[in-house]
Amino acid sequence: MCIRSPHQQDGPGVFQVRLVLSFALAFSLTVTGCAPSTAEAERLVQSGLTAAEAGDTDRAFELFAQAAMSSPRYVPAAIAAAELAVDTGDYAKADEQFTLAIAWDPATLLWLEKRAAARQLAGQIEASLADYNEVIARDPDNATARYNRGALAAQRGDRRAAIADLERAFRTPR
Repeated sequence: MCIRSPHQQDGPGVFQVRLVLSFALAFSLTVTGCAPSTAEAERLVQSGLTAAEAGDTDRAFELFAQAAMSSPRYVPAAIAAAELAVDTGDYAKADEQFTLAIAWDPATLLWLEKRAAARQLAGQIEASLADYNEVIARDPDNATARYNRGALAAQRGDRRAAIADLERAFRTPR
């Protein structure tokens, strides 16, 4: 099955791209005047990203959990843990962490799209479809969600739905 995941990127390594995203999120929270606990959470997330880059995923997950405890509802900690869980194939953990990010930051559709992709990779077709349906309901021109929903429709044998989503995905400018 070919999944066009929001986790996949062209160019630099996937984790490297996400490292930049996590830095940007943490920086934006710091610039907006966050509490000292948020600064500590940011430091812990950065340490976790460094541990993950060095291959110490257990330590990275531990640091992300500490970040979430030091600053409740700190989205970059959940996203970093979820992304690493996808990279390590722990889709249940990815689902859990993306679900937290969605609860803490429901306006950011990317978290819902990423959870849908993780669920798709885990073989949770109905849950993945529900997430893609919500993403598309809120953003009808989301080409990645349409592509993946089309791939799932094809996998389920729904040729008409697959063609409709895939055609729209390829017509949508990125």
